[in-house]
Amino acid sequence: GPSGLEALYNESLTGSDGLRRVVVNSRGIEVALSEDQPAQAGGTVELTLSADLQAAMEAAFKNEAGSAVALDPYTGEILGLVSAPGFDPNAFTEGVDRTVWEGLTRDPRTPLLNRALQGQYAPGSLFKVIVATAGLEEGLITPETTVFCPGYASIYGHVFKCNRPAGHGAITLGRAIGESCNVFFYLLGARLEIQRIAAYARKFGLGSESGVDLPNEAAGLIPDPEWKQRFFKAPWYQGETISVSIGQGQVLATPLQMARMMAAVANGGRLVQPHIVRVIGGKPVAYSSPRPMGIRPSTLAAIRKGLFMAVNAGGSGQRAQLTDLVVAGKTGSAQVVSSAKLSKDVATIQPHAWFAGFAPFDDPRIVLAVLVDHGGSGGASAAPVAREIFERYFNRDSATVAPTPRRAVP
Repeated sequence: GPSGLEALYNESLTGSDGLRRVVVNSRGIEVALSEDQPAQAGGTVELTLSADLQAAMEAAFKNEAGSAVALDPYTGEILGLVSAPGFDPNAFTEGVDRTVWEGLTRDPRTPLLNRALQGQYAPGSLFKVIVATAGLEEGLITPETTVFCPGYASIYGHVFKCNRPAGHGAITLGRAIGESCNVFFYLLGARLEIQRIAAYARKFGLGSESGVDLPNEAAGLIPDPEWKQRFFKAPWYQGETISVSIGQGQVLATPLQMARMMAAVANGGRLVQPHIVRVIGGKPVAYSSPRPMGIRPSTLAAIRKGLFMAVNAGGSGQRAQLTDLVVAGKTGSAQVVSSAKLSKDVATIQPHAWFAGFAPFDDPRIVLAVLVDHGGSGGASAAPVAREIFERYFNRDSATVAPTPRRAVP
């Protein structure tokens, strides 16, 4: 509607009115035709969307609020984009009814918000992909670096808890990504410090608009000392870096940005420009070519190994697993209140649930980012939604509730 594609492409779509000028006599009867200009149809617009995938993505959310974005990892074409709950745009064609408008604006699930482009959320553990990349590229860790996780880390005089209270024991990068070990990334984040973390986040396109051909895209936020001083007139504290290292604190990202980040991991380290229009008036639309990010192939291979383990080797994303198609990905949970205030009885303060991944593992054809509002755990809420979308896209049967046996780690 006029808040989406029409807002950008209306001039191409509209065409031009026709004109018929006639001569009439004194009684108003037409006696001659002096001019006749036929109306000109507007240009057609061909989208990148797959109608079948779009329908599958909408169905996968059922009654949940959230968003999903599917990309071609090599071109940036948007294959599907969903923001749930939606609304009927036909209600706006001749002036929206007051009752309908009040219902939409007062709905706590904010149907008028396009979550895919405008919803800004803490990325949670999805951000560990960026921190791991930074650690490998900066030479602070290798894929074999081992950290002992007792269930907590004491840093800067404060105790930071792991996502597994009993700890993970001795753990290397692949398992740390696959099982989402917070302690591994607390310690790595402290060594990297905020400036390097922020630099790599921006390299992946976070903190700025992607340039998608849809209006009102949000930029998200990558915090650093300069940002905090400018907006809060306060210094950056080292403890804030620890929260950022697991995608919490002031970090904000959209589902589209998370899909774009995962596309760069899947396609060999190139940042794509997401877009939804392929052809206008018979002419292909030119977009920026995927931009090489300068990340070593060995770094990306190590990250992909962790993403494989998350889904296929007993990791946090195993509920996205399919029986005959290898999916790779990462789960995340984005807190909306502190853990001390969290109550399972209050749905609106449960963490938002993330999953971002790609398939097939060896030859990615689709990248998917899923966010379930207040879904709690990414593994429990977002991964099953992703699995359903993947299976519909590839016309496969999903795994049963119990995950299939572990696959050999590549």
